[in-house]
Amino acid sequence: MTVAAKIFVTTFILSILATPALAQLCTGTPLNRGQTALGLGVSFPESAVGYGIRGIRQVTDKVAVEATYALVSYDSNFLDGADVPTEHDFGANIAYEIRMWTESSALDLAICPVAGFGYVVLDPIHILSIPLGLGIGTLIPVTNTSVSLNPYLVPQWGWTRLSIDGLGSTSDTGIGISGGANLLFNDIFAGLQFSKPENGEAVFGIQAGLVF
Repeated sequence: MTVAAKIFVTTFILSILATPALAQLCTGTPLNRGQTALGLGVSFPESAVGYGIRGIRQVTDKVAVEATYALVSYDSNFLDGADVPTEHDFGANIAYEIRMWTESSALDLAICPVAGFGYVVLDPIHILSIPLGLGIGTLIPVTNTSVSLNPYLVPQWGWTRLSIDGLGSTSDTGIGISGGANLLFNDIFAGLQFSKPENGEAVFGIQAGLVF
């Protein structure tokens, strides 16, 4: 696989891994209107480690917006010993929550359309990505505690355009699924997440943050 192709696949995986941390039940971090969450995360794609930070705002009862940044460091095994520069990922996401429960429901359930925009800088490579997905999640109280478990899944489609300075560009699309589960402790959340592209290995990550 060429340098561009390997980075193309890795970036698509990271783009769909980043999406499901929005501030809603169906994407892992339920918030009330006007609340904000700040989170840190680490992901582990093949021969790389990604370190991320995100800010999430619940702007209405149904709409959440998010801004993200990640720094991805590749090790020497990624390209058989060749040096790969540090990657910088910038992103923004929006989700609209549709609640599927009533006061008498035994289980809280929600779905939400999710749309994202990402831009990657890895000189001389630049990557634009647009993931679109539909999240589904639920909230499970832990008996006799103030802790809840929020599992979620987000099937997704993604469009990605890769450009190399002086060599032109190429575009591709793909599908995948991401998800995970967060434990919610009042104003603290922490959990695991994963992402599985159509023709690639699953990638796992961890995340934690504060709500205020």
